Amino acid sequence: MKKLSFLFAAGLLFAGSHAFGQDYLTDVTSEGSGSSGDFKATSGVTLDVNFSPFSESGVWIDRIRTRYFMSPDLALRIGLGIERNSTTYDNLESGADLIQTKSSTTLLNPTFGVEKHFPGTDRLSPYIGGDLGLGLFSARAKRVVGEDYEYIITGATDNGLGNQRYTALTFAAVAGANFYFAKHAYLGIEVGLGGQFKSLGKVEEDDNGTVEVLFEDKVNSFRFEDYANAGLLLGFKF
Repeated sequence: MKKLSFLFAAGLLFAGSHAFGQDYLTDVTSEGSGSSGDFKATSGVTLDVNFSPFSESGVWIDRIRTRYFMSPDLALRIGLGIERNSTTYDNLESGADLIQTKSSTTLLNPTFGVEKHFPGTDRLSPYIGGDLGLGLFSARAKRVVGEDYEYIITGATDNGLGNQRYTALTFAAVAGANFYFAKHAYLGIEVGLGGQFKSLGKVEEDDNGTVEVLFEDKVNSFRFEDYANAGLLLGFKF
């Protein structure tokens, strides 16, 4: 449902760009400015973050991106997505022998792409573009039982190969729009269609000093996927 709502919102932004144009042209002229460059980025560098203002854990930022405008309608972009999760389980309140499990996962997603911007209005900048990127996913878990026994899993969060480590080559076609609510500041939304080639990595278990390989052979896979950023882009023009 969230995905559909963001796709719908993006469609409204594109379809309404010309309808809103005259109103914003009037506003800008009344402020003593008739140039789109006063609001929209047409050269230089912008910096934005993708954030989710209403996530369960509060305001959540998971991506930072910079753009370099080579011309008013063409920009290069470099992004870095970071997502880290950790969980801890223990039975300290049960009165039984200690059992404690700690697991963590980290996803790094550097991307490089290009954007083609369209006229829009003095404050609305719709665009299409594309990205190439890497997905680097790692995982680790440690389980302690009593005082003398523990094992560590590297490459997954359990010995059933949950959340297995992988490396992926990603690509995506994107469409979005930035709305400049003030000079040098904008909100945006973006949707896209892409795919990834993924290879699963080695998983090892260290059982009190005895190392066992749980998974060694890499499995290559490919899939297409559509997505919508579950949040907003907040950006600044320098």
